[in-house]
Amino acid sequence: MKFKHVYIIGNGVMGRLLLRRIDDFYPATTTVYDIDDELKFVKGTHEEPVMIIVATPIHAIPGILKAINGMDLRFTFVCEIGSVKGKLVKEYEDIMTNKSGIWFESVHPMIGPLATDWSTFNWSPKTCLIIQQDVSQIPETNWIANFWKDLGFKTHRVDPFYHDRVIGTLSHLSHFMILTYVDYVEKTLKPHEIALAGPSFEKFKTLAQGARRLEDIYINNEELPKLIAEYSDHMDSIISRIQGLEHKGEFY
Repeated sequence: MKFKHVYIIGNGVMGRLLLRRIDDFYPATTTVYDIDDELKFVKGTHEEPVMIIVATPIHAIPGILKAINGMDLRFTFVCEIGSVKGKLVKEYEDIMTNKSGIWFESVHPMIGPLATDWSTFNWSPKTCLIIQQDVSQIPETNWIANFWKDLGFKTHRVDPFYHDRVIGTLSHLSHFMILTYVDYVEKTLKPHEIALAGPSFEKFKTLAQGARRLEDIYINNEELPKLIAEYSDHMDSIISRIQGLEHKGEFY
């Protein structure tokens, strides 16, 4: 069975991308709410299950989940798609527990927020991480995993803290580095000096514009400060090695 109706809360980049994908590839009617809209969901029945996707910034997710949990809903599946999990998942699950008729899972579709030309966005291949405290157990909410598979995602179940460490290393750290690098250049060099840059720096500036939207990630991923420190140590070791090679007449 498939969801008859999909509600998306959040009319940002992620919400609009998912709307387009659902309309093209999934047999459901869709409704998109802006974060400030009054939420009015059609009650689901056993014959008409519904999906609610919370695609808001991280700081808004708890309030949205509380609003959903306070509604009289039946046979309703809910997932939030924030980029940070960790201890937040338990907070979300505590909000959504003991509510008959609502099933909740935290997921992370790895779409990538830094692309700029969404009209030619390439969906394949993409991964959707489904967060689960005990990944050895298969939950009742396989409907949620099947939904993301129907949209063309490859699903993987991972622990929330494992998620933050691995995705922090693969994604969050690089976004933060690009943002701080561009900030460093703009504070260090004068405008006429920056004008001498080749096309590579313009690409970095474009990526930094997207990275500036990720403040919620930098604040909430508790693994990120440790990753930054480890990367800094790694850079120090490379510098030491380069200096040693210079004395030997070699190059790194």
